[in-house]
Amino acid sequence: AIDRAMKLKGAGNRAFHAGEYDKAIGLYNEAIEACPPDRPIDLATFYQNRSACYEKREMWEQVKEDCTFALKLNEKYVKAFLRRSRAAEKSGDLVLALEDVTSACILERFQVQSSLVNADRILKALGRQHAREALAKRRPVMPSKHFIKTYFSAFSEDPIAKINVDEKATNGFAKAKRALD
Repeated sequence: AIDRAMKLKGAGNRAFHAGEYDKAIGLYNEAIEACPPDRPIDLATFYQNRSACYEKREMWEQVKEDCTFALKLNEKYVKAFLRRSRAAEKSGDLVLALEDVTSACILERFQVQSSLVNADRILKALGRQHAREALAKRRPVMPSKHFIKTYFSAFSEDPIAKINVDEKATNGFAKAKRALD
């Protein structure tokens, strides 16, 4: 049974490289069906290969689903982490994207520059998203009395501050001046 599954995988790979993604998906489907359950690493590869076809067709949810199956079968499958990370990023799930690219970086022992660059890009995008959300929810806060007093003390050479106003004056300027004093 594994020989048939491997032949189907090879045919799927050829179809994939020829750009025949629908045909490749069908062949990988057959390989998944033909694969014995005692071959989880091979089965993970078939799922991951099918996810590559879905990625080419920009079917992000299917990519994530197949990569998740592959990772259940082989929890150290770097290619599946990286592909699911790309799909998660494209579909707007930056938390999953960051988790997956970080897992890949750890498994690669932080030796692969492209993975590190992807992690950095996703982390920055997630930071921007969190900052936008925080600013949108932020309530305005009045500055402290100390800040206000310090701010206005910066105008100590203000000519208005040197004007003496009659204590009994009731016009607008006199009221404003007394409020500042």
